[in-house]
Amino acid sequence: EGVDSVITSSAGNHGWAMAMAGKWFNCSVEVFVPASIDEAKCRGMAALGARIVKCPGPGYDEAQEIALEASHTRGVPFVSPYDDEMIMAGNGGTLGLEILRQFPGAGSILFPVGGGGLGAGLASCIRQKKPGVRLIGCQHRESPALALSLAGGEAVTSLPAIETIAGGIEGGIGARTFAILRHTIDQVALVGEDELKKAILWLIRHHRYLVEASGAAPLAACLAPRGVATLAHASA
Repeated sequence: EGVDSVITSSAGNHGWAMAMAGKWFNCSVEVFVPASIDEAKCRGMAALGARIVKCPGPGYDEAQEIALEASHTRGVPFVSPYDDEMIMAGNGGTLGLEILRQFPGAGSILFPVGGGGLGAGLASCIRQKKPGVRLIGCQHRESPALALSLAGGEAVTSLPAIETIAGGIEGGIGARTFAILRHTIDQVALVGEDELKKAILWLIRHHRYLVEASGAAPLAACLAPRGVATLAHASA
């Protein structure tokens, strides 16, 4: 309330949501995106009135650094795509409630993890509502920020950029989201580019659903042999 412009960074989905919110609330939205972003997402955000700033590097983490610098220099509020309690609640928290409403007997839930906003919100909700559910976060094998953070005991907030079709699960994890996930998640599953592509094709062939690669990570972990989808146990 009372804010007429905001800055954010995004690999696409958060920026699209922010563009929509900006249109609803008559608020100017500036989205800093990596050079590797899908052009369709750029067009979608721009069509909703957002100003797109394409950063020179291909990775998300660099785009966020540039966005944070612009926010500080210009005095414009920065809206994190994941490391914010309200974002966690509205993203993964509402998803957790929807899952439990549709599948009250669920014993395990797999979900994609990039910065961790969806995962932290979902895990918080599930642990409160149904503590016995097994929670498995799914990451790209070449950008496993959550797995590295669990192994080292502190949030790995930045990683080198990788070339991937799953931009939403590339890059570091948030400090706030990791503080939640380290105490709520049971395991991390790591999948590679080939497994992500196979999962997308499997959904098209069997269910006629087309999903983006980040959202296909949990299915990729389910379909892949155990040796391909590496499982790592989390520790509080």
